[in-house]
Amino acid sequence: MELGLYGDFKDRHSVIHMSKKIDRLIHLINQLERKVYEPLFDKNYYEAGHWDYVCYGFKAFLQHLEEAHKILGNNKAKFIDVGCGLGSKVHLAGLYFDSYGIELNQKYCKVAKEINTPRKFFKYGRYEDLDGKNRIFKKDALTFDYNPYDVIYFFRPLSEQPLQEKLEGRIFETAQPGAIIIPIFAQSRFPKHIRHLPTPSKELYVKVMNDKKANRLHNRVKNLF
Repeated sequence: MELGLYGDFKDRHSVIHMSKKIDRLIHLINQLERKVYEPLFDKNYYEAGHWDYVCYGFKAFLQHLEEAHKILGNNKAKFIDVGCGLGSKVHLAGLYFDSYGIELNQKYCKVAKEINTPRKFFKYGRYEDLDGKNRIFKKDALTFDYNPYDVIYFFRPLSEQPLQEKLEGRIFETAQPGAIIIPIFAQSRFPKHIRHLPTPSKELYVKVMNDKKANRLHNRVKNLF
């Protein structure tokens, strides 16, 4: 019996079973990350206008990365997570890009640097830290320069709307033309030079400086997916 892309029934069953395994693994990672955050809760940091922990699913995040990578077609493109927390998404983004994160909370920043330090593993859980790039920066997102980055991701790192809008304005204005922006639950209105891209997730935008380039990119992305 012909089943198109799935091949025979046995192959289709294997694909579905593997997908369920991946879903359960992602759910487990989300739960473990939440438990790691709990003892690091900082009331003063929260009251200063920062979200303490906001979970955005890894599965959706990976889809955004795949779409951005397909559009850019460049493994050397630079990615940054604005308000990266424990740095798990910076680590995942390393599958597709040269990935970095900024985080103002000292406790989170320390853990994020640990997670994103390259290591050589030996038997019995032993490991050795290797020299590598510093991928996590303790910086203020409101004054950071986003121009060097090709992909900019954020998921509402600031809890007070005026601050969040100020952050989004900073990102939209300093990003380089052609940069892909993944602004989950953005709070401000998009400037005219920030255009939506027709990807399956509907969460990718791009900074372009004129209508002709915007239309050309829109059509190219539409054909990609």
